[in-house]
Amino acid sequence: MQMVKMGNTVNVKIGDKNVPYNSNFKFFLTTTLPNPHYSPELSVKVTLLNFAITPAGLEEQMLNQLVMLEMPDLQEKKNQIVSDNAKSAKIMYELEDKILATLSEAAEVMDLLKDDNLIDILADSKITGDDIKVRKAESEITEKEIDITRESFRRVAYRASLLFFCIVDLNIIDPMYQYSLQWF
Repeated sequence: MQMVKMGNTVNVKIGDKNVPYNSNFKFFLTTTLPNPHYSPELSVKVTLLNFAITPAGLEEQMLNQLVMLEMPDLQEKKNQIVSDNAKSAKIMYELEDKILATLSEAAEVMDLLKDDNLIDILADSKITGDDIKVRKAESEITEKEIDITRESFRRVAYRASLLFFCIVDLNIIDPMYQYSLQWF
């Protein structure tokens, strides 16, 4: 696409014709290819949307959108719980690595009992592990309560997913019947 400025208007050169350019114009292309390949130059200039989704995946996305729309604080709380659980798992992994590194440094079994650093690390990891277990138990209870509330929106999310796939499947209808759909 080549843009040419003529006077105070901007034109787009399509073939050998100059067409006035409007910044509000949007051009959509669709393809039936399952995995289309576009050149990097084209991919940078456009937004690619992948509509290959399963009904269950779309239902979950719709459920998240509905809860975010109707009860944003509830969805934010759920997102925070998921984030906190991931951080806790990372902390536990780091503690395990620290303990294993300290153990590998101690050459003999007798050194393990005399190593104050190892004892301090084990004590700290026990306290941290207990705190994480308590927080995880509390978050599981809260997450169950949130999921019960979220499930009240499940039917609407299911219907939205069903409606989307019904509309997508309308192109399968035989052309003879497509014209009579307006009467249906």
